[in-house]
Amino acid sequence: GGGGDSGGGDSDSGSGDAPVALVLTHALGFSKECWAPVLEDLAPLLTRRVEWVALDFSGHGASTSSPPTGRWDEYHVAEAREVLQSELRAVAPASRTVGVGHSMGGAVLAALELRQPGSLARVAAIEPPIFPAAVGRLARLLTSAGLNPLANAAAQRRRAWPSAAAAREHFGSRMAAGWDSRSLDAFLGGALRDAPGGGVELCCDPATEARCLGLPLVANEVAAGYGGGAAVTLVTCSASRFSPLLLPGSGPAAYSLVAQTLRAGVVRLPGASHHLVVQEQPALVARLVADEVAAIV
Repeated sequence: GGGGDSGGGDSDSGSGDAPVALVLTHALGFSKECWAPVLEDLAPLLTRRVEWVALDFSGHGASTSSPPTGRWDEYHVAEAREVLQSELRAVAPASRTVGVGHSMGGAVLAALELRQPGSLARVAAIEPPIFPAAVGRLARLLTSAGLNPLANAAAQRRRAWPSAAAAREHFGSRMAAGWDSRSLDAFLGGALRDAPGGGVELCCDPATEARCLGLPLVANEVAAGYGGGAAVTLVTCSASRFSPLLLPGSGPAAYSLVAQTLRAGVVRLPGASHHLVVQEQPALVARLVADEVAAIV
């Protein structure tokens, strides 16, 4: 099964209202631990009681489930639905449940509500890999021809290091160079495991990452004719160039088109400059989460 962390936070206001349930989902290649700095910064912002759960998708972190080999969105949506039912439904009804997900995790939560209305009251999907039809289908076509640049790069990603210290040096001087210092600790704590032959390795096999990157979601396949009442928001970062192909026009600017198809809103996160905002600026993300929780009435 998938690994999960859960917990609660109480405000200092003593408002005594019913709790809000919060589910947090991670990006491709990350784990539930990535939310630790956000939760730390969230605690002083809360004005009501919140019970939260952060899950590891299959093929990531502490999950013992095999990673998906087909449509990752369908596989992970089922996992998120199970966590909601088993861990949060006893805490709060769907009308008081908020989902915040980063990248792949945001796409999963949006798809969950859009395909099964009434699962969540609010969804904030931070730069989810959901794209206009032309862009998404071109990415898939290139994948089938072995020419998808992001998928090919992921397939070549290094997976193992002789020690945890070596892995820290590797990521600290590369991907995590601009991260909040707590985020590197959280990443290493959840995304690495002891390797069978000694040393450490990534929990998420680069082949799994490559498969997922090769199958970006197309907006009209995520949901068609949504009739629910949840507030679904696509959250973009000011200067991010996140796209399935690194093509002009396929990054955050395209989310306005995606939002029309999904019947969702679009919000630019003030001061956020990069797709990995959860790792770089957890305080900004904590404010986003706090605002989503506060919007539950």
